[in-house]
Amino acid sequence: MAHFSNFIQKCQFEGCRYHDFLPHKCEYCELMFCELHKKAQDHVCSKLKHSDLKKVILCEYCNAVIPDEEEEIKWHLIHKCTYIKKATKPKICDKEKCKTVKNKIDNYKLYKLMCQIKNTLIS
Repeated sequence: MAHFSNFIQKCQFEGCRYHDFLPHKCEYCELMFCELHKKAQDHVCSKLKHSDLKKVILCEYCNAVIPDEEEEIKWHLIHKCTYIKKATKPKICDKEKCKTVKNKIDNYKLYKLMCQIKNTLIS
């Protein structure tokens, strides 16, 4: 029978007493660390090369150069990315007094049915 203690691993960062169900393995030294010390910079990895810290990627939307870190990528996509979809005016049903917005309904048959129901109620 499996015990929880078989799945828990202690963070190998000196001074950290955290035990984790899902520890992270360092890609350089291959030791196990908690969420706080998972990055090589956070646990001052002895096998980390200074050149490895300068990895970058290209944004697939605007081709900007971004540091290859999850937080940096999220920040770029939310705040800095220049790829902005142009706001389209909502397309509204052609029938008089019907306010059904066509953009919000992907299925054409569903849109037609909703328009028919609304128009019969309005008439």
